[in-house]
Amino acid sequence: MSKAETVAAPKAIRQSATKPPKGLPTCAVQARDVGDSQQEPLFTDRHQLRSGAKRREKTRQQLMTAAVRVFAQKGPDHVVVDDFIAEAGVSRGSFYNHFLTPAELLSALMAQVNDEIIREMDPLLQHFSDPVDRVASGSRLYLEWASTSAVFASFMHRIGTDRGALGELVRRYLGRDLEAGRKLGMFEYDDLEAAVDLLMGASMQSIEAIHHGRGGLDRALATLRMALRGLGLPAREAFRVCQLPLPEMALPDSPILSQLMPKS
Repeated sequence: MSKAETVAAPKAIRQSATKPPKGLPTCAVQARDVGDSQQEPLFTDRHQLRSGAKRREKTRQQLMTAAVRVFAQKGPDHVVVDDFIAEAGVSRGSFYNHFLTPAELLSALMAQVNDEIIREMDPLLQHFSDPVDRVASGSRLYLEWASTSAVFASFMHRIGTDRGALGELVRRYLGRDLEAGRKLGMFEYDDLEAAVDLLMGASMQSIEAIHHGRGGLDRALATLRMALRGLGLPAREAFRVCQLPLPEMALPDSPILSQLMPKS
C-alpha cells in the first residue's frame, strides 16, 4: 500500500468525521463511527420518554387519589404503606418510586389542599385594602377552622411546618402582603423569608396546641398578636386587626377536602 493510500482516508469517512449530517449533533456522529457490531443507539426514543413520563404521572395520581380515601377512613396517624398499595392497586415498588413514606405522600396531598384553600381565600381577602388586615385575617381563618374542625386540626398538625406540605400559594401571597405592609411602614423586618416563617410557625404551633387541647382560639389569637408585634406592628394595631370581622368562608368544597374533611 502506498504512503498516500495509508494517510488519506476515503472521502466519505473524512466528511463524516468533520461535518455532521444535517440535523445530527457531533456526539451522535462519533457514536456512528464505531463498527456495526458495536454501534450504540443514536438517540433515546422521545416517544418512549414521553410515554414513560405519562405512566409515572398516572401512577402518582392513582396513589394520590387512593391516599384521599385511605386518609379519610383512617386519619393521618394510623396508616401504613400497604394501605395505599391495596387501595391504588399498584406494586410496592411503584409506591417507593414516588414516595418514601406515608408522611411524604400526606405532604404532597396537603400541598394540594392548602393551595385549594388559598386559591379561594385570596379573592375574599382582597376586599381588605390594607395588607396588614389581609395578613392577619388570612392567619385567623386557618386558626378558626382548626378550632372548629378537629379533622382539619389533625391534618394540619400532622404536617407541622413542612414547607412542601403548606403548598406554593400560601408563601407567595403571604410574602406579597408582608412586602406591601413593609412598604407602607407597618411591618419592619430584615428578611422576607424569615418574616413568612415567623407568621407561619406561630400559626402552626397554635394549631398544634389546639389539636392537643393545650389552648383554644383565644390563646391562638394571642400568639398571632405577638407574632405581628414581632414584625414591628404596634400593640394597639395588632389587637385591632385580630378583632376585625372575618369574611364568610367555609373550607372549600373541593374533591379532596370533601373526602378528607366531610362537613358535619
